[in-house]
Amino acid sequence: MKKSYSKSGQVYPCPLPKSLPKSKKRVSINEPYTMKIKYTHLDNANTGNPAVWGPAMWFSLHNGAYKYPKKASPFWKNRMKSFIQGIPVMLPCEVCADHACAYIESQKHYLEEVVSGRENLIIFFVNFHNFVNRKLGKPEMSLKDVNKMFSGTSDVLTVEWGPA
Repeated sequence: MKKSYSKSGQVYPCPLPKSLPKSKKRVSINEPYTMKIKYTHLDNANTGNPAVWGPAMWFSLHNGAYKYPKKASPFWKNRMKSFIQGIPVMLPCEVCADHACAYIESQKHYLEEVVSGRENLIIFFVNFHNFVNRKLGKPEMSLKDVNKMFSGTSDVLTVEWGPA
């Protein structure tokens, strides 16, 4: 893989753009700039309700695992291990964060193997998801189902989530 270097000498595993895309309107960093953002209001979007953020989080974790290198370099292994260990910090539900922390702690001796490549990471997130599903009394998912949904071989076009 081609390496890129920043001015400080930091090595990046992927090429950095040579220049930013050309924009019709230039904005100085010293001028105020207004962005138009459309918000969709959910009454409980920021309350920590796992029904709101949980499905999106799991979708992102599973989907990301399928984008992970088949055989990870030391750079990616370190990044993924840090990411996994940081998951509890990002969860807005304290109980969920405690459960995530407990699961990750129970797997800490296997994290080097987990982050070694795509297949192990996929299995880790399926097992993690099933650990949570068991706690919630929800059905477990099979690796076959997850493979079908996230490997690009499924007919799923959209995934909807949110409170019922």
